[in-house]
Amino acid sequence: MDKYQYKPLPPGYAEIRLVRLQPAPARSNSPIEIEIFHVELSSQPVYKALSYAWGSDERTDAVNVLVPRRKSRISSGHRRFLELRIASNLAIALRHLRHTRKSRTLWIDAISINQDDLDERGTEVLEMGSIYRNAQEVIVWLGPERQDSALALQTLTAIGVETTFDEEKHLVSCKSDSWPDILNNDTEALALHARNWFAIKELLTREWFSRLWVFQEISLAQKATLFVGECSLDWETAILGLYWVWMMGAKLDQLIESLDIRSLFSNKISPFMAGGCKQKVQHILDILKFTRGYHCRDPRDRLYAIRSLVAPWHSKIIVPDYSQTVEEVYTSFAKKWLSELGGAQFLGTFEHSSHLNLPSWVPDWSRGNLASANYSDLVVQASGISGAFATLSDGDSLGVQGVLVTSLTDVTSPAGTLTTESEIRQLCRSWWQLVLEGEPAENWLSTGHDSFIETITLGFVGEMQPSKIQTLPTFDEFKVFLSGGSDNHTVFYIRQAIQGQSLFQTANGNFGIGSPFARTGDRIAVILGCNFALILRQEMSSGRDCFRIVGPCYISGIMNSETLLGPLPSGWNARFEIVQDLQLMMFMNGDIRTQQDPRMPLPPDWRYMYGGYEGALQETEADTLEDMMLQWFENTKTGEWTKWDPRLTPGRLRERGVAVEEIILI
Repeated sequence: MDKYQYKPLPPGYAEIRLVRLQPAPARSNSPIEIEIFHVELSSQPVYKALSYAWGSDERTDAVNVLVPRRKSRISSGHRRFLELRIASNLAIALRHLRHTRKSRTLWIDAISINQDDLDERGTEVLEMGSIYRNAQEVIVWLGPERQDSALALQTLTAIGVETTFDEEKHLVSCKSDSWPDILNNDTEALALHARNWFAIKELLTREWFSRLWVFQEISLAQKATLFVGECSLDWETAILGLYWVWMMGAKLDQLIESLDIRSLFSNKISPFMAGGCKQKVQHILDILKFTRGYHCRDPRDRLYAIRSLVAPWHSKIIVPDYSQTVEEVYTSFAKKWLSELGGAQFLGTFEHSSHLNLPSWVPDWSRGNLASANYSDLVVQASGISGAFATLSDGDSLGVQGVLVTSLTDVTSPAGTLTTESEIRQLCRSWWQLVLEGEPAENWLSTGHDSFIETITLGFVGEMQPSKIQTLPTFDEFKVFLSGGSDNHTVFYIRQAIQGQSLFQTANGNFGIGSPFARTGDRIAVILGCNFALILRQEMSSGRDCFRIVGPCYISGIMNSETLLGPLPSGWNARFEIVQDLQLMMFMNGDIRTQQDPRMPLPPDWRYMYGGYEGALQETEADTLEDMMLQWFENTKTGEWTKWDPRLTPGRLRERGVAVEEIILI
């Protein structure tokens, strides 16, 4: 059979290709027949978009593409078939999804995009958001039925229809006397249904839940349905069921040996539960950290696959171009971030590459791992709300403005794999005695060393995190565990924070935790525009002192811009709050709650303003937390307005005696 040849999309790509999947008898192994036709996306065509795991890249199967035969003297114009090669996973999906009596219209990436045309692939990535957003429905194909997959869907249905989720409080609730409500209050019944929980665990190990592109596909869907063989379940019910199982994870793992479902949720399911599936605009670093456990074959897709989910000012610096190398794509993205957005929040966030030729300040997005997964949800402002003030060179060096705070004097071996409560408690006690010079570890409850608790949890303590998140242990609860009490909940947060990390002490008497690659003599830096404190390693390059980024770190007492602005005045404390999907730094003193940092007045001719990214700004800050808006800064003389704090420029900081200097990163 002759091979199918794609008809090019017209200049400007106002059109997309749709696939008309022809009917066939139920459970038939007959050839897959399709039609491919062009439509203008602006004409609002009716179609469903397919989301599935590609599996192998090898095109071992084929579809028969129906094409009209041109009339001639020897032909009456009957239709004929041309062959288009596809991968096995897609062939299996199409055989299951085709109707018995009528055709169905689909958008399928592997067919609707000419995968052999690099220019078309790059251009169509720009349209992916519109394609999935405008689809009548997204069909999620998880694969054929196997083992207890039907039981998994039945269980999620039974729970999901009785469950609601409060996004603001991050709490799941069930209807009174419903099945999940009964299970929630009856541990014996919960354990008796072990087969159900193992069935859900097996379902979540399917490849679809590990594929990077699906996060965008499901997040943008108006409506979505999961298919496993002949079984189906709507996405909203499924996600509510998964919310419930996630929140019950610690109890389930404690009751049922070898289940370990909570870690699976943390790695694969939590991104869907972090708001990504609600079509919200999110910061690109949030999306990157949510999707760090997802896989993609092409390292460039680590950025391209999330383009439609991020804010417009981030999507504009992601320009799909499959003719560029991975190094060129990543370096170009980092440079555009610095030059067009003015911040440096990405510095030190992802592991440095051991196989890509990148400078240390360009993250290796392909690894899919933060410099430490421990920092995945960490929200800090070590440099306040400051711009980057970075200088790009023609080579691989980057000049940034910052403060070299101190150096490392002692560094422990990295914490290994911690599995039991006693291992975690013992390690924390040994660290305690290192930094507190032998003070008995039994004195946890009577001593007030909250800074140590803050450090070994990376600040994930109830008193320090947004008040709407009511599931975090408090300082006292952590102290009870470290004193010998048993608490699986606190164990989870300590393990997440310290696993793989090293404890270090510094020349100025502080201590912290950070990269397992840290070593004595490394420097701690606070760099303008970067949220984290960074560990840097000094080396000579081209006859000058330069630094390589080792990774982020956590040191109590410098994570809220104390290096630049000093400590908070007596009576004041600070914490991030979640307001209308925004994370706002709030300063509190008694009944006072404000975004205005009390440590220093604004420079002359500057004032605070409040509002969104569009529309007019207002001078008055809202009285209630629920009504708070983003804080901006306006120069009343020039009319300039900015999101960067004018107190935190290199010049003004130096005027106040802060030792800001240029730091060359290579």
